[in-house]
Amino acid sequence: MADETEVVLTGPAKLRGAFKKPGETITVTPTERAQLLAAGAIAPDAPAADPEIVVDDPPQAAKTTRKAGSGKAKV
Repeated sequence: MADETEVVLTGPAKLRGAFKKPGETITVTPTERAQLLAAGAIAPDAPAADPEIVVDDPPQAAKTTRKAGSGKAKV
């Protein structure tokens, strides 16, 4: 469609049934763009995607495990 535009995600998003990671460049309709803006998944003043910019994956949160009955989480 002529109204579609490319945006770079600043946060995770689910679009058309698929999960997208921060840093991915996706093509969206004006309605989808408005929904992503409202959800905070794209920056309102973000420039157009630049193919020469490389975005590393964001750091992952530490997983915690817990032994049954120990009461303390291990990191």
